[in-house]
Amino acid sequence: MGINELLKSVHPFSVLNAKELEKLLSESRVVEFREGESVMRIGDIQRHLYLIYDGSVRVMSDGDENASIKTLKRGDIFGEMSLLTGEPSIYKIIALNECRIIRISEKILSFIIGENEKFLNPVNDVLSSLFRERHDDTRLLTALSLNNDPYDLAFTSTDDSIKILVINTGSSSLKYSLFDTSKNITLFTGLIENIGSAESVHKTDTREGKEERHLKIDGIGEALSEMVSFIKESPVSGIGDISEISAVGHRVVHGGEKFSGSVVLTDDVITSVKECSELAPLHNPYNLAGIEEMRRLLPSALHVAVFDTAFHQSMPERAFKYAIPGELYEKQQIRRYGFHGSNHKFVCLRASMFLKRPLHSMKLISCHLGNGVSLCAIERGGSVDTSMGMTPLEGLVMGTRSGDIDPGIVFHLMRTLNMSPDDVDKILNKKSGLLGVSGKSNDMRELFKSALEGDIGSKSAINIFCYRVRKYIGSYMAVLGDADALIFTAGIGENSSEVRARICNGLESFGIHMDHRANRNARPQKGEVIDISKSDSKIRILVIPADEERMIARETLHAARMAGAGHRTAGSIPFVVQPSHVHLSRSDFTTLFGNNDAGKLPVAGLQTAFKERVRLIGPGGEIDEVAVSGSFRDKTQVEVSSTDEFRLGIMAPLRDAGDLEGTPGLTIEGSKGAVKIKRGVIRVRKHIHISVKEALMRGLKDRDIVTVRTENDKNSILGDILVKVWSDSVSAIHIDKDEALALNIKRGDTGDIESIRSRLYM
Repeated sequence: MGINELLKSVHPFSVLNAKELEKLLSESRVVEFREGESVMRIGDIQRHLYLIYDGSVRVMSDGDENASIKTLKRGDIFGEMSLLTGEPSIYKIIALNECRIIRISEKILSFIIGENEKFLNPVNDVLSSLFRERHDDTRLLTALSLNNDPYDLAFTSTDDSIKILVINTGSSSLKYSLFDTSKNITLFTGLIENIGSAESVHKTDTREGKEERHLKIDGIGEALSEMVSFIKESPVSGIGDISEISAVGHRVVHGGEKFSGSVVLTDDVITSVKECSELAPLHNPYNLAGIEEMRRLLPSALHVAVFDTAFHQSMPERAFKYAIPGELYEKQQIRRYGFHGSNHKFVCLRASMFLKRPLHSMKLISCHLGNGVSLCAIERGGSVDTSMGMTPLEGLVMGTRSGDIDPGIVFHLMRTLNMSPDDVDKILNKKSGLLGVSGKSNDMRELFKSALEGDIGSKSAINIFCYRVRKYIGSYMAVLGDADALIFTAGIGENSSEVRARICNGLESFGIHMDHRANRNARPQKGEVIDISKSDSKIRILVIPADEERMIARETLHAARMAGAGHRTAGSIPFVVQPSHVHLSRSDFTTLFGNNDAGKLPVAGLQTAFKERVRLIGPGGEIDEVAVSGSFRDKTQVEVSSTDEFRLGIMAPLRDAGDLEGTPGLTIEGSKGAVKIKRGVIRVRKHIHISVKEALMRGLKDRDIVTVRTENDKNSILGDILVKVWSDSVSAIHIDKDEALALNIKRGDTGDIESIRSRLYM
């Protein structure tokens, strides 16, 4: 029996017509396995559907043959959940004999599902049944810890060899790298400096060695042409024609509030980036020049913008707003944005992999210490605070930037020394920091050499630098409440054991204990993580080399995939405005109300609610007549709006439902008694409940992050909305009453999913 005949005999492929079968097979692959060979390991991210063509396989819960769950043979399917989740496999599958397996890509299955409802219905039946049986348990956490590349930093999500060019254009420099997704290495990097002068330098670093060429390059166009010539001439690139590069990732410094993730560059996106140029006049115009020239040189490639600021868009309002008149934020967009986002995100992913901990369970402090310096407090994979502000000038002492100063100093300089705004800008950005204090250099290596020779200015610069970093670490410990790891990255952070030691000295009361021998011996290479903490240190101290180019390549690959997959519009989705409410455990319900009949009634914004109401008592106030959700939870959870959070006098974090670690508590009063919970008060992030069938129709996966456009007079874009797929969900976009008020959303209003922003499980 051939493959066509086999597919026609297997449910649900039996409903496909000849053309659909042909298309499915054209994008599938037959993979052969020897007896005893691993077909799927525990922890493998499921990205395909598998159909056994010949032979048989054994499914096991671990490596022990006695743990065998079942045997699959010709015509059997596995990997079905890959269509709706990004979860890793919790099973090991090995070949019992020589076998051939048809590996079918998600992309083609998703396409056929969108085209053929006869195919959709049986697939929905299978997946709905699996979802009803699905539950979180320790096996999933174990599987996550066993995956060697959960965040796709080695490009394991694709079977194809895709050439990705990463470029970073500045006012007088061009930095670039070339990646091949089939190889877990950077093919080469290049740097062209002093663009616009007669003394331009082109430095390249390949596996064949380093080279340096001196030439005259007048502008960014000539620099990019020089780069293209090198790529075509370099034997390492494997490129005969520049058109073989299928994607270009562009570093863009500022994305304002418009971009919380990487996006494919369209004319509309480029217009938005231009609008952000007022926020970064020294960076965005040059980034745009590189984008426009590369789109001309590589018109067939997919171009993606990766924003320095995007990672920090998860900061809460209390962290990003300045205490200035509100109209300056509303009209001039003056707020904290933060920078170095690509590297802060990269090192938190690497820390998660190294510590074998799911990212959503971790709290981290990332110290990016280079010529530019920034710290970032990271909770559950998102930035919750960062030291740089509206511009990279705010925050820590840097190579030539002052960092935090009294704003009155600016006025003092202008009044007493008759300085212009440009004069002050030049002092604070170009003549301050390590260079300004030392009077010698912005290079930490030179400063240590001078300090050891007795230079007072160099000593002072080093001491101020380390003190400010230590002070910020202490403040971020207060923000997070605790931390799992302190990360050092970038040039100084990776290479200066003396700076790391000085910063960590005095932080022992936080549980940060450095192993000084390990610190002195640390020589990390790209791709490595070195733990320099003592074995009993509560907080791990990690040194992680920066690799922003790899992160940009990875973001480019994912943005391209999201754009290619897109989502299928299947009509609008209604908004549900949720009031503050409580989910009770059964035992807490009994304490609050006794053993009554627990009658239920409909409540706007909730599917059902118990007739009873509760009073919430916080440290700053009380709220009466709060609804109690009509379903019990394992643990009591209180979901409040930002207004009610303020009334109660607490700071409830924005979380997914059920994510209660590190949250505040309060007292709940009922008609028969009271319960005091130590934790469990949250503001629930915006989310969409959707059924398995509708998720399949729309091309969505469980835990996708999407954007939604409101279909009312505001016509607003809501970002970072979590998709929750369940077998029998009624589709609805859930937001709280404060968000609804701000967006003028009323009962009956609808929204439309505009784009998928990310598709990561951890």
